[in-house]
Amino acid sequence: MATVRTPEQLTTWANQHFPHPSAVSDDLALEWALRSICVSGAGFLNRYATSTNRTLHVLRENNRYLRYFTNQAKLTKLGSDKFYEITMNGGLRYTNEYLYATVLLGYVPAAVSQASSELISMFHSEENEGEEDKGELI
Repeated sequence: MATVRTPEQLTTWANQHFPHPSAVSDDLALEWALRSICVSGAGFLNRYATSTNRTLHVLRENNRYLRYFTNQAKLTKLGSDKFYEITMNGGLRYTNEYLYATVLLGYVPAAVSQASSELISMFHSEENEGEEDKGELI
């Protein structure tokens, strides 16, 4: 039987294992913000984010977190099982799709941003309607 981890255990693990942004990055504040989103988002999974950690460690250190997200910014990757898992666990704001429609709007293709906006609009609760989300996580 698999061990059940708490969100706190998952985020603590991610914080300890995900690499820190590099000072050689073009936008260090953005890198730290994206790392924070990755760490917080790990708490909405049902397991340690080992594949994310592995990917982050093999990427070159400059703009690592921006490249982590933009490398996956493809229409064919939107709405994955991971998106639904995180969303159903209450973490919509920590999905790639949410970031493509808000924080990373200028970094991803317009078609990806548009499709992401349409996808996340299906999950936005009425209490969030009318709020300005762009950049809110940073």
